[in-house]
Amino acid sequence: MVKFKTLLFRALPNGAHYSFFEKVNRELADAGADVKAALASLLPEFNKWFAMEYADLEWYRKSQITASISDASHRLDHAISGLLAHVNSARYNTVTNVAIAAEHIHIVLKSYGSISGKSYQDKIGKVDGILGHLNNELYPDMQTIGGTAWIGQITSANNALQTLLEQRDAEQLGKPESGFRETRKEIETVWRQIILKVNSAIALAIDSTPQFEAFVDALNPEIDRLNHAYHHAKIDIAAAEPAPIDPQQYTGQPITPALKVLFVTPHAGTVKLELGKDYNVTYKNNVNVGNSEATIHGKGEYRGQKTVTFVIVR
Repeated sequence: MVKFKTLLFRALPNGAHYSFFEKVNRELADAGADVKAALASLLPEFNKWFAMEYADLEWYRKSQITASISDASHRLDHAISGLLAHVNSARYNTVTNVAIAAEHIHIVLKSYGSISGKSYQDKIGKVDGILGHLNNELYPDMQTIGGTAWIGQITSANNALQTLLEQRDAEQLGKPESGFRETRKEIETVWRQIILKVNSAIALAIDSTPQFEAFVDALNPEIDRLNHAYHHAKIDIAAAEPAPIDPQQYTGQPITPALKVLFVTPHAGTVKLELGKDYNVTYKNNVNVGNSEATIHGKGEYRGQKTVTFVIVR
């Protein structure tokens, strides 16, 4: 007597979740008359939620806006950090007019404070203000310190972020009514009812139940494969989202700012990773004024690495 094995639904990424139920759907279509008769009351509900999961997944496949916005925001942070490093280096230039020009720029930039951790719209607003100064009264100073290329880089990054935010607003109109998580919970609920029906039919049958056992035999290997993949796979930490690091004050000693590393999952939402348990950090060029790096190394359930930059200033 063969029964269904348990599937760790919470371990499944979006694509694997759908592909499993796609296989279930095929096996239901090919199942014998006895199986279909036993599941007659559940099949309409299963088909309904299966179709909704397909619609949800298609929408999310087409929409990469959220991840792209995060990347664009980090690029803007890095461009601003690069400008700050360039300006701070020029402030200590031995050529007097270069040092004076850099000081002019530094005073204006400092008045805007940090853009890290701000909302996207607040960040864009601040950068628009900074660019207004850099393209006008500070432009001669930017030429003096050889920093005009940063204006183009910051403008490009700021425009890219603004465009993506506008695209996201437009896409919200086409978002499915049912939330992705809710849809998955509903189809999993129906699936558990199918399991109970089939396993009960197998357990209670006096005669042989070849149709039910064939249905179970077709799906159990896939269940085994998915469970095995979950237990033996590690998550690539390159997909994590470290919070931008604020400019750090020069001390003459190695600077090791604490990191806030977040990981977005389809089931548990945003998870904060723990230093020492989920990752370790190494630092590079973290003593002198200028650009520095912090590299996150996956640990435990996480593999790979991801590098974030920050700037040391006086």
